[in-house]
Amino acid sequence: MQNILLIGGTGFIGTNFVKHLCEEGYLDEFHLVIVSRHAPLFVIQHPELEYIDGDYRDTALLDSLFREHKFSKVFHLASSTVPVISNQTIFDDINNDLGSTIILLETMRNYKCTFIMYVSSAGALYGNAPLSLAKKESEVCDPISSYGILKWSIEQYIKLFHRHHGIEYLIPRLSNVYGDYHRSDVQGLINIAIRKAIHQETLEVWGDGHQEKDYLYVKDAVKIMHKLLIHGHKNITLNIGSGQSVSINVIITLIKEIEKEFEIRYIETVTSDVQNIFLDTNLLRSLITNLQLTGLREGIRKTYKWEKCIIEEKSWND
Repeated sequence: MQNILLIGGTGFIGTNFVKHLCEEGYLDEFHLVIVSRHAPLFVIQHPELEYIDGDYRDTALLDSLFREHKFSKVFHLASSTVPVISNQTIFDDINNDLGSTIILLETMRNYKCTFIMYVSSAGALYGNAPLSLAKKESEVCDPISSYGILKWSIEQYIKLFHRHHGIEYLIPRLSNVYGDYHRSDVQGLINIAIRKAIHQETLEVWGDGHQEKDYLYVKDAVKIMHKLLIHGHKNITLNIGSGQSVSINVIITLIKEIEKEFEIRYIETVTSDVQNIFLDTNLLRSLITNLQLTGLREGIRKTYKWEKCIIEEKSWND
């Protein structure tokens, strides 16, 4: 049985990804080792799932894990920052994210681990763009935050190691993902807005709310990632999103269909926040035919149900 190293497996997307892999039988053929410096809030049980308390930035730990497990693949879902604060933490983020990923790639090369899936960000890489222009993967990236610059830089180093050392890769660029197991209070508009609505608190919106972005339900995101893996797609970078752009005000309207009374306060926009993004998802749809995605209204209702259960301290296994 082959061993896979998963970095970032206890976060928002990572938890959903691990849960999906377990449910879909992926771990019938692989042993998954999750390294995280944060204890999982939602522990997933599976005989081929192993949690290790540690930091992949610890080079001695990383080396010992590769020596012991002889990983055939790495899934890299980790990030130490978010766009809104990244311009204030540039040097730390370069060391924590970019530097650590280069060390990871060097360790992969040393131990002849030949595949990495790195989860990047379509929402942060392209910068602001006219909504009439759908952003393709081949277009020049123009990030407006240090977070986006780091994501783009890591992509380039992965491709460098592919060219010079034969490490194959898959780079899904995710749009703005929302849904179950989200817990950040600084990133993720839909989940944060739903929590504010449930608690009857004021939601602060940067700008006038007319900004339009692509939003994707997290269970669709991890399902797509899984399908790309099992179909063996390699050495490609692709947008993962709904292919539709929706304004913040529309999202607020959909949430108010469920929780009618909560206050909205429009404040000055943040310069590191992308205002508009429209993703071209034709490459994704050419690779995964008959792709069925959760509609925004349905996704918001499912997310509301999950957030409500968590707030009321109920279990959630659906």
